[in-house]
Amino acid sequence: NLGILVLFFLQPYLVKRFALIFSCVQLGQARGDFFLTEELGVQCWLSGTHWLYIGLLGLPLLLLYVLGVPWAMYSILSQPASQTSIVQVSEWLLAARAGGQPDAVLAADAAGFQKNYGFLFQGYRVEHYYWEVVGLTRKACLSLIGVALAFDIRGQVSVGLLVLMGALVAQAYYKPFTEDIINLFEFGSLVSSLLLFFFG
Repeated sequence: NLGILVLFFLQPYLVKRFALIFSCVQLGQARGDFFLTEELGVQCWLSGTHWLYIGLLGLPLLLLYVLGVPWAMYSILSQPASQTSIVQVSEWLLAARAGGQPDAVLAADAAGFQKNYGFLFQGYRVEHYYWEVVGLTRKACLSLIGVALAFDIRGQVSVGLLVLMGALVAQAYYKPFTEDIINLFEFGSLVSSLLLFFFG
């Protein structure tokens, strides 16, 4: 559980670090004068060394951090036992807020699950228990775009805007948070990010 928590908070940073394998800078006028940002002696896309870096580090870490971590978290939350526990935690919190006394067994089960995985689903509607995974994937994609497409500003902005527009539409449509004010704040946050990409 500690490993999942650490991965959850470190994932955007780790994506930025490994994405440097795809980050190139143009140092000449010729079409192939792109070199690895972190190692200017390595020619991008045309040298065997760069392809070795991509094969040994780039693709495995892409699969692990951009796809693997969100998929693992979604898998944990999608198990039948987890689904039951998420509903239990929601019922337990509702009963506690209403001043009622939740069932003792329900409270014990819910408290244990909430302690381990509550940071992944608490605050979201039961039907949108997975939304933290959506946010994590969005952050990973933006980190990857920000680093890997640094040599092509127009491409970086276009793909970044596409990701943010998709996130904005999904947020407006699903309203995944239990509190309307938090949905509004999240919408405002995504609009701010979108405007930053657009005008930046």
